[in-house]
Amino acid sequence: MGSMSTKQRPPKVINYQSQIFKIATLIDGGVRLTLDLIDPSSKTILDLFDAKQPGIIIESASVVIKTKPEIKTNAQKAEDHHRDDKRSKRYPYKD
Repeated sequence: MGSMSTKQRPPKVINYQSQIFKIATLIDGGVRLTLDLIDPSSKTILDLFDAKQPGIIIESASVVIKTKPEIKTNAQKAEDHHRDDKRSKRYPYKD
């Protein structure tokens, strides 16, 4: 019997822009990095959910870019919405 050659799939690349939300040290000495994705597509979200499985390791490389002021993270958008909601309750009538 000859040995069978198995074809390996090329690694899946998931591209997204993010901002670091939090870096925490874990009790076992590990580090947890929490990212806030900036306007992710539904495909990106599905690809990340697919990758969140036992035994799956993600190799990451980051390129630091300067963002434009008009680009807001999801956390900033939620904060703006919350602030606007408070204002509308405080001042229910507009001019």
